[in-house]
Amino acid sequence: VIVDAVGVCESDKTDSRPLEKKPGVSFDSLLLGVALGKRDEDALTSLASRLARLDRELTPPQRQDLAKLAGGKKLSDLSAALLRAVDADAIEEYAEALKVAAASRGSKTQTEIGFFDRDAAVTELEGTFLPHWRQEGVTYFVTFRLADSLPQEKLKLWQQEKKEWLKSHPEPHDEATRRDFYNRFPARLQEWLDVGHGSCILREARVCALVEGALRHFNGARYELDEFVVAANHVHLLVTPKEGFELSDVLHSWKSYTAHEILKMDDPKLAVKVAAASRRSGSGTPNQIWQKESFDHIVRSPASLEKFRAYIRAHDGGPPAPEKLRRDAAATLIGAACAPFDKPELREGLCFMKKLNEQTIDTVTVDAVIGQGLDAAAKEKAVGLTRSFREYIEKNQAEIDVLQILYSRPYRARLTEAMLKELEKKLRTENAGWNEESLWRAFAIASPEKVKGRSQVDRFADLVPLVRFALETQPVLKPFAESVHERFEDWLMDKATAGVNFTSDQLAWLGLIRDHIATSLSIEPADFDYAPFSQQGGLGKAHQVFGDGLDALLDELNEVLAA
Repeated sequence: VIVDAVGVCESDKTDSRPLEKKPGVSFDSLLLGVALGKRDEDALTSLASRLARLDRELTPPQRQDLAKLAGGKKLSDLSAALLRAVDADAIEEYAEALKVAAASRGSKTQTEIGFFDRDAAVTELEGTFLPHWRQEGVTYFVTFRLADSLPQEKLKLWQQEKKEWLKSHPEPHDEATRRDFYNRFPARLQEWLDVGHGSCILREARVCALVEGALRHFNGARYELDEFVVAANHVHLLVTPKEGFELSDVLHSWKSYTAHEILKMDDPKLAVKVAAASRRSGSGTPNQIWQKESFDHIVRSPASLEKFRAYIRAHDGGPPAPEKLRRDAAATLIGAACAPFDKPELREGLCFMKKLNEQTIDTVTVDAVIGQGLDAAAKEKAVGLTRSFREYIEKNQAEIDVLQILYSRPYRARLTEAMLKELEKKLRTENAGWNEESLWRAFAIASPEKVKGRSQVDRFADLVPLVRFALETQPVLKPFAESVHERFEDWLMDKATAGVNFTSDQLAWLGLIRDHIATSLSIEPADFDYAPFSQQGGLGKAHQVFGDGLDALLDELNEVLAA
């Protein structure tokens, strides 16, 4: 055996797997889910598969209409971008690009930053633990944490100390007083968080990736995200809300969405950690993921910004690790690929085009028959097949022994299985359509009123009634086995009239003999060596049952039943 394997080692070989992973999710639900952040690999590959399939069904004008809604991108482009976003090679390539870009720009970022303006209006919100200042267009350093990230004993002591400090330091506060407050209270909270108290479920890779994805989801649309880090039990980030979006609403959307998705994760160990964390938090709320209140601080100056950035980077432990770079790359590719589906008009257009081109199978409405009958061409074909078959056997009846026997009434010789199989072979050699099933169906179409029943598959004995019906020596076409059964019943009646009665054992054996003739045309003593006769005792048992008259009985049945 020579196997040509040239080039087989020049590229990696992978299993080919279907893209569709969510067959039970409707197209519109899949689109909406991607727009709302359901961007796992299964969802993206399923959407890519359906977009590719829809693209093949559209007309050129329909493709142009959808391209306008997608900002000039074709469906094939959208599908390819989704697949590239989950392709390991593409993610690795983009991660390398991010690594090079990070090295080239150092600590600088391109994010829009807004600093505290002493002359602009400030809104102060009273929180449970800390006050919150709000100002339009500024950048905030934000920390939000898991519900059990701080020990309750320390937290109670911290609250009491803060209450006493505020009582002894009434407002307004100067810069030195504010700095003292920050160092005593927010800074100490940050230190306690960094110890890593509590369930620390953010260490789980799936949970960490979920939170990172949520932070990036509306980046550029509702806010500008600067540097961030997801630590074991809390999150630090620098963020600038865009006009029309409040920081409180942005924080609520992050925590609400991620909490909902974490609770949906099918992970028993994670569920145990979440339940234990809720008990330790002391909130009394079951399955609470996040602490309700967050810490936020307005960035006051470029120096303050770099201080916060350095603090965030310190949690990363230096340059971006390869795994984090890959997560960043994947998130960027996924965000770019899914961005077009954030537009409601594109989602609506895709759903409309799908409904316009899909074939709906109605499984509810009961069909109403408004007409029935055979196609004229089909009937003409059937008549032609039966005519050619009749002409052939009439022309060759003198040359083929079995046709001579079938043409004579009564048969001049014993019709055997070998003879009929030879005829079957000759017919199929002459015309592939001359087999029992096709001929029977053709006669049923050409002369439905003269056909009773239908031939069974591989029942070659039905050639007997087919030939006799074609030769017009048999008025009705019906299966050979049915004719044998009718003749057998008539024979039993004749025997009973003549005073010949059979025992129950004899009737059982006669039934076996009848069935054998119905399938094999005749029966010989040698046939008793095979099933089903051999299972009843074979030829010896038959002689015991019928005595010396067995041979004469077989000859009589061969003549009567196959006549």
